[in-house]
Amino acid sequence: MTIDQWLSHVLKLQESGIKPGLERMNAYLDRYQGSPSCPVIAVGGTNGKGSCVEALVSIYSKAGFRVGSFISPHLLKVNERFRINTECVDDDLILEHFERINALGRDLGLSYFELLCVTAWQIFCEASLDVMIFEVGLGGRLDAVNALPLSHSIITSIDLDHQEYLGNDRDSIAIEKFGILRENKAAVIAETDLTDCMIKALDQTGAMKYVINQSFKVVSNQKSHQYLGDTALSFTQCTIHPQVLGAVCKTLELTQSLLPVPNDLIQKTLCELQVPGRFERVQGEPPMIIDVAHNEAAIKNLLKQWPYPSSNTTMMVAFKKNKTIKEVLSNLNQYAQKIIFVEMDDNAFVSKQVFIANLASCVHYEVISFDEVKERVWTMAQPTLVFGCFKLVGHVRSLFKERGHVIKCS
Repeated sequence: MTIDQWLSHVLKLQESGIKPGLERMNAYLDRYQGSPSCPVIAVGGTNGKGSCVEALVSIYSKAGFRVGSFISPHLLKVNERFRINTECVDDDLILEHFERINALGRDLGLSYFELLCVTAWQIFCEASLDVMIFEVGLGGRLDAVNALPLSHSIITSIDLDHQEYLGNDRDSIAIEKFGILRENKAAVIAETDLTDCMIKALDQTGAMKYVINQSFKVVSNQKSHQYLGDTALSFTQCTIHPQVLGAVCKTLELTQSLLPVPNDLIQKTLCELQVPGRFERVQGEPPMIIDVAHNEAAIKNLLKQWPYPSSNTTMMVAFKKNKTIKEVLSNLNQYAQKIIFVEMDDNAFVSKQVFIANLASCVHYEVISFDEVKERVWTMAQPTLVFGCFKLVGHVRSLFKERGHVIKCS
């Protein structure tokens, strides 16, 4: 049985089936009794989590350490969520752990994400690692990752997303995200716009907090950055977001005694870092950029980077239903001549009716099915920006990879 068959036919779970709460995770972890002797780092935040994990994995791996990383979601295959250093865990090992988890915790009713999280936890606990890195799935306080014995926490950013679960304002969302912080454990906070409410909530966690522009800072000029913390590091032609860069560098400082990494390796790795699905340029003409920006803050930041005039731009988009993107959709006419909306084949995604209702009336649009994407991407006649849900971006990325196109962060 394949991984997808196991998930869909045996468990009958779907990724959209979110079940907040730590009771099931705590019960399973009590049964499994895993006890790692290495640092366990949780990466939370609205945007930048995936880039932060990718950067830490790349740096620690190149420094000679064994790193286990768990990310969410994946672009193409579930295996991407589980890696030892930069290699995805193979099907056989994942299936072995699915079966062991089913035998040990069948009665607990673990959610899709909880199943994947404990799969990563078991694989990593049994892999003799030097460090584990877990990306939070949703919020923090009630996320499965928060049930793990975390030694370090990172918050990359705080903005509006998943409001139906986390709250309708940044303060409420921050409180949920701060749930992964531990008393007397290191917490790196890279959000630059902390409100008084956030600062109070942060203090109440009792964590050893390291806040950007207080404990460390990043001075930026386009793609050149200078990190100023316990050390000073300069980065040129570096595409990583300044907040993420700061969070990564500060975390490396905090783990330096256990996981020493030379400064020149940090500088070289971050300047060369390629994060799949993050402002990646597809080789060839006309230009095409693909990006997983899927909430309002990320999309606004993406559009600021788009270098082509609206009169010469096509966009291809698809979004999950839980994204509050009405304002973004209504303003896309400022950035594109034509919008191609990809209608997905399940009800977890925004429908064409909702898309059309929120689109500015003056913009041209076309609706295509997900199956039509594989033909449509080869017919673009002008610069194209593909963005939104991971499913669309991962699919487009794979189509070009299969034909041998080079895809690099721009």
